[in-house]
Amino acid sequence: MDSSQDCRNTVSGLGMAVEIRRIQPHEWKDAKSIRLEMLADTPSAYLTTLAEATAFGDHVWIDRAVDGSAGDQQATFLGFDQMNPVAMAVGLNRDVGGVAGLLVVSVYVKAAHRGTALASELMAAVEDWGRSWKAPLATLWVTETNERARGFYEKIGYHPTGDRKAIPRSSDIELRLEKHLPDSTG
Repeated sequence: MDSSQDCRNTVSGLGMAVEIRRIQPHEWKDAKSIRLEMLADTPSAYLTTLAEATAFGDHVWIDRAVDGSAGDQQATFLGFDQMNPVAMAVGLNRDVGGVAGLLVVSVYVKAAHRGTALASELMAAVEDWGRSWKAPLATLWVTETNERARGFYEKIGYHPTGDRKAIPRSSDIELRLEKHLPDSTG
């Protein structure tokens, strides 16, 4: 993948310059920090619990950073505001209905940066990574009751598929949304 897909800069609506880039292995502590914050902030939105993630050894976080830093199987993108991690999204190359597709997981933007262009730019970075290996569509799951997130995803082109599933350890339901990813070169 060329460097244009690994890094993009954006200015959020609050006048802050935020850099979005693919994680580097040495940034594992940043990924750990934002992941623990997201699990504390919105626990029902993720399958892993804060207690489980807190118990992970450093080797788990290091492995995740290494896995998300290169290649076309997994990509972790972080948003930094003045070197502080403020956003995260992970893309996975997964089979979706018999076709290699982009599965988007672990999307999070800190509260102070919500309602800005950051979330859209973060999703664009993940989608561009999927396009780099010709993913025909992006899929994600969102909690049925998280109307703000659902509205955001629909605003950027995701549509409900009708698929639903129960979230383990919860009474919440997740909805599957998808977006076709046209080739950016054509």
